[in-house]
Amino acid sequence: MSLVERALAVASREDFVQFLELFCAELGEEQAEWENDNLSSFLEAMLGWCQGMEWFYHYRGEDVEAISSWRFMADVLMGAQITE
Repeated sequence: MSLVERALAVASREDFVQFLELFCAELGEEQAEWENDNLSSFLEAMLGWCQGMEWFYHYRGEDVEAISSWRFMADVLMGAQITE
């Protein structure tokens, strides 16, 4: 299962832990390919993604209020990985 597929499948704490394990492993293997490869830029991107997250859920046809908090956290991490 890809990292994106794992993020979309997060519905519980256990799912989030499995996602986070894969997320950390990818960082170790492919950090140079990440848009934000240091903590400072990653956290800034996380903030930016959270401030503008409505577009993401609107585009996907999802209601942000209906997303589980565990899935939401996975989405935030995925967004910060690629947000400039």
